Amino acid sequence: MDRLAREDENWDPQLPPTSEQIGAQVSRVTAALFVQKTGFVEDITLSTVGERQTGLFRMQRNYSLMISENITNSRYLNSLAYREDTEILPLPNFDGENPPQFPETVGEFWRLNARDVTFLLNFYGIPNNGTLEKRISRLARHCRVNRPTVV
Repeated sequence: MDRLAREDENWDPQLPPTSEQIGAQVSRVTAALFVQKTGFVEDITLSTVGERQTGLFRMQRNYSLMISENITNSRYLNSLAYREDTEILPLPNFDGENPPQFPETVGEFWRLNARDVTFLLNFYGIPNNGTLEKRISRLARHCRVNRPTVV
């Protein structure tokens, strides 16, 4: 505990150490043992590992938010398309991947064959039951693709 007193100016020898002081000491001992056993001199304290984990969680959260924003933007832009020749955007799935085969226009979307509808429903994790008309309508709701209007 004498070493703890030297490294923590708030330590009072008359009082038992706080959990923060004990945690800091454990971090220092862990880092010292790591360096002693491996010869690796990088500062590997528990707080550093915690900071790295926090940074990783933030990156994952930001990536998830970016995917969610991309899905929202694609849906919004698709919802504005009404003409058969208007381009639409593929929606990424929740892993951020775009489907390899997605129709380019509103008209192509509504003319998808059963195999392509099945593929896209499975890609997005949407139930794949019912008639082709019901399945394509379900996919259209998910992607926010409107039926083309006659001009």
